[in-house]
Amino acid sequence: MSAIGYVTRNPETGAFKGNLKTLSIDTGIEITPNQEKSDDKQPDFRVYTDQRTDYAQ
Repeated sequence: MSAIGYVTRNPETGAFKGNLKTLSIDTGIEITPNQEKSDDKQPDFRVYTDQRTDYAQ
């Protein structure tokens, strides 16, 4: 099975940082805990690219 990304966990913050690579995407990513979560329907994590674009909507 092939992987499309690799991340490393930061134990102090609970965030993950790494790279995502597909046929159309090749970028660094950061997956951070959602500090503003106030409801169970909101995501637990936010996914950002190197350009800080939020993909967890």
